[in-house]
Amino acid sequence: MKFFNKEYACYNRKNGKVHYANVGVIQFNAEKCMSLCIGNLLFVDSFQFMAASLDELCKGMHKEGIHDFVHTTRYFGCYKIFYQKGMYPYDYVNGPSRLDETALPPKAAFYSSLMDKHIDDEQYARAREMWECLSMKTMRYYTRHYMVLDTLILADLFKKIRHTMYNAHGLD
Repeated sequence: MKFFNKEYACYNRKNGKVHYANVGVIQFNAEKCMSLCIGNLLFVDSFQFMAASLDELCKGMHKEGIHDFVHTTRYFGCYKIFYQKGMYPYDYVNGPSRLDETALPPKAAFYSSLMDKHIDDEQYARAREMWECLSMKTMRYYTRHYMVLDTLILADLFKKIRHTMYNAHGLD
């Protein structure tokens, strides 16, 4: 990997000596990797395992009902806004001070330079509804819940894929 520094795997032992954890990488090329293992921590690029984006897969699973959203339902309850991928103003949140803001940013702040597109009125209404439903006080809380929601939806999708593969092919 082009930009991996050995300091990322550095730690001090109890005796004060510097040690470097074992690093394992499954790479596609010099800039992209599928997984990175540092010591006993494994970081996986889940998008590499999916046939579509998290948003598209979530919409497909939602069409079949909410029964597969086990983790999401356990954490957020049965509110319909939590069975869709959240909206986040990545370009707008450009430093720690933004996390202390006490209101949801305006719709224009949700523009994504990566995707070169704005969110629509329905998506912004859902972001606002999530802000209000969870009684958000700051963008820090919104950020936390956005990440939790994405993680839970991803866990539910992987669980569904795992069950599908087991039922269809006996693979676990």
